[in-house]
Amino acid sequence: MAHEDKQTYLMNNKDEHAQPDQCESVQQQLTDANKEIEDLKLQLAWLDRPYE
Repeated sequence: MAHEDKQTYLMNNKDEHAQPDQCESVQQQLTDANKEIEDLKLQLAWLDRPYE
């Protein structure tokens, strides 16, 4: 899954002296992950709605 790929990437790229482009990449990953979380929340809300 995408989450596992991101988590693996972050674990493999831990560096106390990260380059600016790496920090930007991590920031982009966090942004993408937050968008995915919001999308999944909407999907759950749609599934939890009462049937008419």
